[in-house]
Amino acid sequence: MLQPSTRTGDFLLETLPHWRKRPRWVLSLTLCMALLWLPGATASILNCHKTCICASNIVSCSKMNLTYIPRGIPLYTAVLDISYNEIDRLQADWTPAKLPKLHNLLLSHNGLNFLSSEAFVNVKHLRYLDLSSNNLELLDEFIFEPLVNLEVLLLYNNQISQINRAAFITVVKLQKLYLSQNQISRFPRGAGQGKVPPREPESAGCVLQQNQDATR
Repeated sequence: MLQPSTRTGDFLLETLPHWRKRPRWVLSLTLCMALLWLPGATASILNCHKTCICASNIVSCSKMNLTYIPRGIPLYTAVLDISYNEIDRLQADWTPAKLPKLHNLLLSHNGLNFLSSEAFVNVKHLRYLDLSSNNLELLDEFIFEPLVNLEVLLLYNNQISQINRAAFITVVKLQKLYLSQNQISRFPRGAGQGKVPPREPESAGCVLQQNQDATR
């Protein structure tokens, strides 16, 4: 529990006369409750002994039967593994605070069927994003817009049948895009044009090549 300094307590006792008649522990408890309501006061409440495993800047919550991403992910987290859980929706507020250090996010094998259009607003520095082996059916327009630093995107083994033409427009640093094992019958002409280098990963290249041929 947070402990206010003696100077703080004395100051409040002098400025609020009605507190003088109350025990000092009442004042301490009141201050603690007030601090908990301050913005960011609950930014690091993740239980690294029960909910996840924390090692340095790596946080692993894999295979914990989670139905939602735990709150209070440490701001220093660089790698976050949420794979092999039961999270079917990635809402915009899955992380209320920005995670400026996060560069690897693993969300595979969750049964994800919904991605909010603002799901990645607070993780703009991602370089590696794994959304493979879920139940995603389509990629909305500008879904990856905030991820200007993204280099690797794994979307294989989903149910994707439609890709919006603008889905990859802003991912200017994208190097590898895995789209195999989906239901894409037609890859939109110009989708990601000029953003993804011609040398695709083998697992994605076969699908992309077939779909690009279909647009000709």
